[in-house]
Amino acid sequence: MGIRTLRVAVILIGVMPSGAALITMLIIDRPLCLDCIAERTNMSVPRVEEYLGVIRGSLTVYHEAYDRCRACGRSAKVVSLDQPL
Repeated sequence: MGIRTLRVAVILIGVMPSGAALITMLIIDRPLCLDCIAERTNMSVPRVEEYLGVIRGSLTVYHEAYDRCRACGRSAKVVSLDQPL
């Protein structure tokens, strides 16, 4: 994790629920499927989807696509965010 990403994490924790901030950090520049996000955050998939709704409403660089998950390698719906500048 670079210093820029760490700086973004500190800012996000102040403006988002901690679960949404955690998911945001996981998906920056790394498309992940819902199952992998749920596994890495110890949340249920429905809870992950709730937090993705918060992220979707807050950040305009949010992406959803059918692609390969960078964690498990499956082709599935993945979510990601562009790296902040």
